[in-house]
Amino acid sequence: MTTAATSEPLIVPIGKALLYGMAVAGATALLLHRLRPMPARAEMSQNAEIDRPERQDETGPRLRGFAVPITASAPEPRIIAEPDHSQVGGSVALVTVRVLDQVTVHGPAGSADCSRGKDVADLLGLLVVHREGMTRERAYQLLWPDITLDHYDCFHGPKSELRDKLVRVLGRPHQGKNLLQYVGGRYRLNPLLVTTDLWQLRDALAEAKQADSPEQVIASLRRAIDLYAGPFLPAGTHPWATEAAEDLRHDVIQALLRLSELDPDADRVTAVLERAHRLDPVNEQVSCRMMRHFSALGRNDAVYVTYRDLCQALAELDGLSPSTKTRELYGKLTGHAS
Repeated sequence: MTTAATSEPLIVPIGKALLYGMAVAGATALLLHRLRPMPARAEMSQNAEIDRPERQDETGPRLRGFAVPITASAPEPRIIAEPDHSQVGGSVALVTVRVLDQVTVHGPAGSADCSRGKDVADLLGLLVVHREGMTRERAYQLLWPDITLDHYDCFHGPKSELRDKLVRVLGRPHQGKNLLQYVGGRYRLNPLLVTTDLWQLRDALAEAKQADSPEQVIASLRRAIDLYAGPFLPAGTHPWATEAAEDLRHDVIQALLRLSELDPDADRVTAVLERAHRLDPVNEQVSCRMMRHFSALGRNDAVYVTYRDLCQALAELDGLSPSTKTRELYGKLTGHAS
């Protein structure tokens, strides 16, 4: 009796302790299970939406009513209602279009030549010039003026070929379909995905006009003329491309003249003026600026060569000769009558 009475108090506490320990372990396991990281449902859902095939037609690729741009820092597209043009540039865009001295597109997956293919280069040039968008009717007016919209579809072929080249250099098919957009009845290159050398040049010229200091003007002008690698759309075959190329060349020459007035370095001014002269050998404004520059440096021989080259270039152009003002300037600088 004594032994049974003595052992009972020992057995009961041990049993209670075991039950208590099992309860604590179960609660801990349940708590850890609840705290364990679960799959990101929002991320899985978003990826499923992005990867899901979208319907494409003439209204362009859309996703829940929005265009789908991407940035260089994000591996997947980010939905934005309207593009922010202030952020467009080489550091943001993934595809670069070259239409100065060459007609090519460059992206993370490589490059593609757009100078070949029926009307591909001209269509790309039009999209670059019409930065805010271009209607199909406008494309027909400039590329196929003798063909009506309801007669034959000239637009679809070069548009599809151009889109394929853009997608290929981007290397991301599910994002590349947004490179060429159809917004508000107009086709355009997506400014959040694409940049072009012509846009960058035009932006630099605009910045030069709005700059507050000579240093800022000089920096913007230098950036603009550095971007001018050659004539606009050398593979173009239509009159509108020739006119656009001439307008751009004129603007670049004016930028070179402006830079020659502001740059304090004489050697750089010489190089700038010589480049302007190469772009337009019959431009009397350029030749007169060169003669003044060389005269200020005491280089009368260079003044004579500049004037002689101008006379020869004008003579080859329908037998023309320098204007009275140019001849008077030459005589004043050299002391000799022309």
